[in-house]
Amino acid sequence: LAQWRGDFGAAGSDADADGDSDGNDFLIWQRNLGAGTPPPSTPAVGAVPEPASWALCALGIVIATAAGRRKQIA
Repeated sequence: LAQWRGDFGAAGSDADADGDSDGNDFLIWQRNLGAGTPPPSTPAVGAVPEPASWALCALGIVIATAAGRRKQIA
């Protein structure tokens, strides 16, 4: 148990992210012992762009298109 606390810490010992530290968490730790890194305490989530990022990207495309058309007209 000392190794388990050292690997996960007091708050990070919830290996299956179910809100508690119990036998299932200890079993996950045992199965992953020596694997290099402990399993994440929360599931990995990919980065999702914010709506403001999409709006800023669209604004940049509009400005670039308008600037390109101005150069063609002049």
